[in-house]
Amino acid sequence: MTVKLFDIYRSSNIGLFLNSTENYAFVPFGIPAFKLEYVEKVLDVELIQTSLAGSSLIKILSAINNNGMLVSNLAEHYELQKISNYGINVSKLSSNYTSVGNLVVANDHGAIASTLLNEDSISQIKQKLKVDVFQMNIATHLNVGSVLVASNSGAIIHPEATESEITKVSEILNVDVFPCTINGGIPYVSSGIVLNSKNALIGSSTTGTELMMITKAFDL
Repeated sequence: MTVKLFDIYRSSNIGLFLNSTENYAFVPFGIPAFKLEYVEKVLDVELIQTSLAGSSLIKILSAINNNGMLVSNLAEHYELQKISNYGINVSKLSSNYTSVGNLVVANDHGAIASTLLNEDSISQIKQKLKVDVFQMNIATHLNVGSVLVASNSGAIIHPEATESEITKVSEILNVDVFPCTINGGIPYVSSGIVLNSKNALIGSSTTGTELMMITKAFDL
């Protein structure tokens, strides 16, 4: 297992743009071929190059695990069709909130959802991702997807998360959870990482100390 520093669009905020499962990485357009090949090689996945709602902000607009994918209600039909052609169970989240990736964090064991979402949205998350869902805030943040990143092997969380929040997240996702920052002190950890249980790509501004913690958290 390995962790590699990476950037796209001359930005270390790779977690805004890329999303990944065990088998696929979702990547936006406009990335040089050699970087696409690097993502494919490091994460050991097949690439799906797409947009969501015509945007390159794929991670912000989607929540996924190995059972399914939920995307913003602004996503276009042709985008969903392209994704579904790969055998992925994808649908729009029925919600007035469009930044799905900022509202839901999931692995194959469970999901953490924002308290902003209503019962219908929570029911849809359960059905599509096939996991139990727990609603909570993290370090007072409603956008839990911006302050928590999880795979099937571990998770990192905003450094100001309380012990009770860390415990609850660990119980729901069934992984160890470590407080951490990314890209040189940024607490919004999802902005700088894309990973699966095999390997990880980390924003290029991430420090050595942060890298050590991330490696430990995800057992990479």
